[in-house]
Amino acid sequence: MKSSVSYKFARTYNILISIVDRGISEKKFLRIAEIIGKNKKVFEIGCGTAFLADYLKQGCSYIGWDLNKNFVDDCCKRGLEVFQKNIFDFDDYPDNDVIVISDVLHHIIPRDKELIREAKERTKKLIVTEPRTGLKFNSKRTPFCVYEIFDKFLGDNDGINPLAQRIKWGFADEEELHEYLQEFSPKKIIFLGKNKEKFIAIL
Repeated sequence: MKSSVSYKFARTYNILISIVDRGISEKKFLRIAEIIGKNKKVFEIGCGTAFLADYLKQGCSYIGWDLNKNFVDDCCKRGLEVFQKNIFDFDDYPDNDVIVISDVLHHIIPRDKELIREAKERTKKLIVTEPRTGLKFNSKRTPFCVYEIFDKFLGDNDGINPLAQRIKWGFADEEELHEYLQEFSPKKIIFLGKNKEKFIAIL
């Protein structure tokens, strides 16, 4: 399965994210960096273009894993310690103080809870952040086939998990999200955006 244009070029991906998120990403990473604090060993799984690394506080080290070779190569050119690795290779996880999973879960359905469970066992603190509202598809306004074509060429198509799986992600309200995270005993859930469309969960 081929990925969309946004996953072929790191710069294109960064531009599209900045347009779609309308500034929420910066608020998200600033908040995550605040939660992590100083002098911590940070491991980000499914790190993409490693936005988070630019926001970390003094004394923090950073390791990222991602399957996208284009993203990994771009991160390495920036001097970051990022590797092309499968995030489900749990036994290879490096020593860390904090694991961050940012906008990954909706890409790995139905293995999303497995990743949370395994990551939590391998860290002192797990930070998970995702869009609460999921993919914005309105079947009454746009035929699914049209949405599928957009996703294939310009959308969130990573070339791994098909749209039919990714579109299952999303929570109608805070109560539904709390129910999803209940088994992981979240210490805190922070909502971002005017309509609470993003969340950060500290597990």
